[in-house]
Amino acid sequence: MSKEAPIVLWDIDGTLLAAGDGGITHFHKAVTNVSGKKELPSLAAHGKTDWQIIREILEEAQLDLELAAKVSEELDRLSDVYMTTARAILLPNVNEVLGQLKAQGIRNGLLTGNSELRSRRKLEGGGVDIALIDWSAGFFGVRSPVRSGLTANARKAHPNTRLLIIGDTPFDGIAAKAAGIPFLAVCTGKYDRSAFTDSDAVAVIDTLADGYQTILAVMQGEAVG
Repeated sequence: MSKEAPIVLWDIDGTLLAAGDGGITHFHKAVTNVSGKKELPSLAAHGKTDWQIIREILEEAQLDLELAAKVSEELDRLSDVYMTTARAILLPNVNEVLGQLKAQGIRNGLLTGNSELRSRRKLEGGGVDIALIDWSAGFFGVRSPVRSGLTANARKAHPNTRLLIIGDTPFDGIAAKAAGIPFLAVCTGKYDRSAFTDSDAVAVIDTLADGYQTILAVMQGEAVG
C-alpha cells in the first residue's frame, strides 16, 4: 500500500482570507430569518465552529436550540454573499503558497468551523484557486460543537499521515494539541506573536510568504529552529 501524501489542514478566516466586516451579522440574519427575532446577542466568533456560534446565539437569545439545524441551512443559503461582495479578501501569497505545496506533493485540506458550502463560497468569493484545495481532505464545523471535534476527526481519518494545522488563533492550536497534530501559527488575523508565546506551535510566522520554507520543512519532517 502506498504511503498517503502529507496534508496541510488550513483554517480559512484570518489564515487564507480576511473575512471583512460581515462577521457575526451573517449569523444574526440567519437566526432572524428562521426565528423572527431581531434583537440578538453579540458574541466573539473567532476560533469557533458555525454550529457552536449558532447554538450560543440561540441559547443567549432564549430561543429553542432545535432551531439550530434550520439556522445552519439558512446560513448556507445566505453564503452567496461571499460571491457578490468584498467581504472575503484574499490574503497575500495564498494561491502561490497553495500552489507550491501542491507541486511538492502536499495536499491542501481544510479544517474550518464553516460548512463545506460556506467554505467554497468564501474561497471562491475571495479569489482562492479552489482547484488547489483537496476537498476530500476537508473537515467542516457544520455540526461540530467544538473545534477539537474536527481535529479528532482529522486524526482518526488519517492515523498514519503527516498532518499540519495552520491557523491564526490560539484556539486552532488548542484543538490541534488535543488531537496530537502539529500546529503552525500565522499572524495574519487578529492575533500577533505575543498570543502564541505559551502555545505549543512548531513555529509562528508573520505571513505565508515569509513562512513557506518553514511549512515545507515541517511537512518534510525536518527540524524547525
